[in-house]
Amino acid sequence: MIPREESIQKQREAQILLLLTWNDPEEKGVYTGKLFDYLAARRPILSLGYTGGGVVKELLDQTHAGVHCSNEAELREYLLRAYREYRELGAVQYHGIGEEIMKYSHVEMARKFAEVLDAVTAGATPMQG
Repeated sequence: MIPREESIQKQREAQILLLLTWNDPEEKGVYTGKLFDYLAARRPILSLGYTGGGVVKELLDQTHAGVHCSNEAELREYLLRAYREYRELGAVQYHGIGEEIMKYSHVEMARKFAEVLDAVTAGATPMQG
């Protein structure tokens, strides 16, 4: 066990952050808390788990914060590309889109939650987006 602050620092120093999820269709709609920690670290994310990718793959595709590999061939291709990049540039490059990533910040998620609560308590339908 290490303190959370140290864990966050290690994430920011990493070349690639590994996100493991279950290969279970019931997981296709599940975001893990670790995913949001990884987004904040602004380092490339490598997701493995549910072969369909689900919401994790959708988020990574939308934000360009990383990749989801569904099989061994995709994983091998990604790792070889990342290794070549590391050897040529001295680091695995991060291509996250800040504006898209901010949609998943604590502040933005709290704002959306408040909208839903306001709509529910007023008897209206919450706004999309």
